[in-house]
Amino acid sequence: MMLRFLACLVVVDLASIVSAVPVNSSRQAGTFLSCLSSQPSLNLATWHKDRREFTNLTAAFNQRLYSSASVAVSPKDANAVAAAVTCAQKFNRPVTARGGGHSNLQNIELKEDNFTVVVGGGALLGDIALQLNEWGLAMAHGTGPMVGVGGHAGFGGFGFISRKWGLTLDAISAFDIVLANGTYVQGLTREQDPDLFWALSGAAPNYGIVTAYHFVAHQKPTNVVQFDYGFRGLSPAAMTQAFLAFQAWGKNSSPPELGIQAVIGANGSLDLSGLYYGSGENFTNLMAPDCFYARSLMTPDSDQLITEEAANAFFSYLQNTETTTQWFVEIDLYGGAGSYINSVPLNQSSFAHRSSLLTFQLYASSPTLNNPFPDYGFSYVDGMYNALVDPMKAAWSTTYGSYVNYIDPMLSPSEVKALYWSSQYDRLSQLRAKYDPDQTLWNPQAIQPTAVASRRSVREL
Repeated sequence: MMLRFLACLVVVDLASIVSAVPVNSSRQAGTFLSCLSSQPSLNLATWHKDRREFTNLTAAFNQRLYSSASVAVSPKDANAVAAAVTCAQKFNRPVTARGGGHSNLQNIELKEDNFTVVVGGGALLGDIALQLNEWGLAMAHGTGPMVGVGGHAGFGGFGFISRKWGLTLDAISAFDIVLANGTYVQGLTREQDPDLFWALSGAAPNYGIVTAYHFVAHQKPTNVVQFDYGFRGLSPAAMTQAFLAFQAWGKNSSPPELGIQAVIGANGSLDLSGLYYGSGENFTNLMAPDCFYARSLMTPDSDQLITEEAANAFFSYLQNTETTTQWFVEIDLYGGAGSYINSVPLNQSSFAHRSSLLTFQLYASSPTLNNPFPDYGFSYVDGMYNALVDPMKAAWSTTYGSYVNYIDPMLSPSEVKALYWSSQYDRLSQLRAKYDPDQTLWNPQAIQPTAVASRRSVREL
């Protein structure tokens, strides 16, 4: 894990930790840095003294975004994370934690019951999947092997088996966590603190730095069918009919054992791929009859399905609007018949979109995949979004949203509140005031604490 501290933003690697309040004087900065440097287990890196290491630690995956961190630490263990956060809290420095491959906290341990797996907050999904497979286990998670588990599980975590087993966060039985005041709590369960557990289960980075997740895994499936169907040169009308069939079949007929994703690309391309957790014979019988007819958005799993008008406007925009960006659209089936995701009530976790049927990721990169990102790229993706959403706004009202793990840095604070958190926001805001009233844990789209919530000391845990 790395921690970053911003301007002076401190980075601590849990990946890392970052602090984002400007330093008022060189004396104050020296005092703050002295607090960090007095802890050898933090592996302190600064812009001035360790430029190459610092740059590697703080670089963003999205080259369009830049870090304003000036200090980064890579703690050796959870106690070192707590020490770094204590320094940040003492000197009023907001902190951001990074996970995902540059962390010391990557251990994966199987407990005595042979199903509970304790995973370090900096571990990668690929490493987790390989280790679970060796133990004859599996769990729901995304398909990107280089994705870090920290934010993935902290904000949701969708995989092809999620309709059967739930999101990654639904497998969490306990958290090892450093709270905003530097307190380190091991094995925090729902019974120990129902409010905090609820908040962590969907919005974790707003309330603490998870140094390890305790997951309850499943026996790995004995039969898995991987499939991929590709179509090329589809017209907007044909694409519309294929999508409407996919949407209706996903809602009414698709079993939870099926994980499926549609990917739409240039020149009328449509790929349907996924995994079926069952026998090849059952898969053939399932798919043969009627499945295949020829920014983010989470659509409600209700009678208000995307209409033919909205779908046609969307696919016509994709095919008829000129752009030099490299773009694609991913559509994941979250809900539908028997989906575990939809079965979890909102009072069990803070994840806000339990009634979603489909999740769209709208994606465009620069023509070269490098900087600069063209201004017209923003308007192109906004046009995708508006072409689909505008015809549906009256029907959907406030029931559609966005997925936090598909970060949209262009959202306004009011859009963050409505699209990411919806009806969960007020309770999350009250709990932020309770557990991190000073906003020591920082990011640009963090949940804002209310001024009226109780501020009981988290040291009572």
